[in-house]
Amino acid sequence: MKSTAKLIVAGVLLLSFGLLVGTTVPTSAQTANASGAYKIGIVDLQKTLDNYAMREEEVKKLEAEFKPREDDLAVMAEEWETKKKAYEDEKEDLTDRQREERQDELAKAYLDLQDETRRLEADFERSKRRLKTRLLKDLVKAIEQVGAEGDYHLVLEADPESRTGVMYYSPTMNITQRVIDRLNEGG
Repeated sequence: MKSTAKLIVAGVLLLSFGLLVGTTVPTSAQTANASGAYKIGIVDLQKTLDNYAMREEEVKKLEAEFKPREDDLAVMAEEWETKKKAYEDEKEDLTDRQREERQDELAKAYLDLQDETRRLEADFERSKRRLKTRLLKDLVKAIEQVGAEGDYHLVLEADPESRTGVMYYSPTMNITQRVIDRLNEGG
C-alpha cells in the first residue's frame, strides 16, 4: 500500500512538472502558431553555387589536375593523325600485306585513343561530381546557419528559370545573397 501511494505521488509530481514545463517554455513552432506567423526564406541554389568563390578555385584546381592527361591525349591524337597522313601518302607504294599491317596499326592506335579519351572523360566527370557534392555540403551548411540565425522556420529552393516548385515569392523572402556571403566568408 505504501509503495502504491508513493507511485501515485511520484506520478502526480511528474505530471505536474511536465505540465509546468510545457506551459512555460513554448517551442518556436508553438510561438509561431500562437502569433500565426512563420518566417520563410528562399534560396536560388544555382545562383549561390555560381557565386561561391571557392567553386571557381576548386574548378581551376580540377582543370589543372587533368591538364597533363589532356596534353598526353592531344599528343596521342597528333601522332595518330601523322601516322594516318603518312599511310595515305604511302599506301599506293605499299604491298597489300604492308597496307593491311598499317591499317591494323592505325585501327589499334585509334581504338587506344578512343579508350584513353573515354577514361579521361569518365575520371573528369567523377571528379566533378565529387566536387559538386563537397560544394553542396558547404552550401547546405551555410543555408542552415543563415536559416537558424535569421529564425527562419522554412527555407525553400527556388530557381526562377526552372520553377523548382516555388512558383512565386516576394523578393523580401530571398536569402540567396546572405547565403552567398556566408559561403564566401568561410562559413
